[in-house]
Amino acid sequence: MNEKLEMPHRPDHGHLRLFALAMGLVLLGFALAGISIEPDSKIDLFGISFLLARPKFLPYVLLLASLYGLLRFYYYGVLITKSPYAARRKLMDRLVCHLQAADGLKYVQLHSFGMYHGPVDFELGPQRPWMYKRDRKDGEGEPAQNQPGAWAVMHDSHGNPSMPEEGVRFQDELEMLFPAFGRTRVGSRWNYESREPPMKVRLKVRIPNLCRFAALLEDIDYTAPIWFNMFAIAVFVWSRFMK
Repeated sequence: MNEKLEMPHRPDHGHLRLFALAMGLVLLGFALAGISIEPDSKIDLFGISFLLARPKFLPYVLLLASLYGLLRFYYYGVLITKSPYAARRKLMDRLVCHLQAADGLKYVQLHSFGMYHGPVDFELGPQRPWMYKRDRKDGEGEPAQNQPGAWAVMHDSHGNPSMPEEGVRFQDELEMLFPAFGRTRVGSRWNYESREPPMKVRLKVRIPNLCRFAALLEDIDYTAPIWFNMFAIAVFVWSRFMK
């Protein structure tokens, strides 16, 4: 008898983030303030009184809680879940950049774009970008229409051109993953290689550095539960040795 496979339960990212940041903040405040608790001290929490018989262990409990929050967010938010950085990197790995060398050769740059700074004008490459490389000198003409990376344009029942679904989907993902910064936005346009049947088009992409800077700010914020807890743990260890 076949049983329906159920997805394993995974904690909510929002709760993971809140817990990790809260534990890091408590640990950092405890270390910087130099708080000391006397034995048999009472702490009121939510109307309930707690007696601390061994307060010397409290700092290490906070340390473990901070480390636990860090590792838990790293596992669920980075390792087994595609982070915003990983999604952007995968998207940019689909792009190619046309460069011209001093000797007149033109070639295509692959997979070596900086995530947060670099060239801004690209072209959407094929699923297998290593097939896309070419070297040619000026005057040799544009590559043939059947070059990988160019799509055939289909027509609907009314004869209107219909853009390739893969390129349209890429445009949507591009606008979603690279946020606008002020008035600066990512852009994309279709470039017709031939308007005569069979029509071929390429997708030209522009990712301004300001939009990539906005992506950097988002990535810093997303990974705050990791680097903030690492900072809090470092400050705590430093405060222990300074005593």
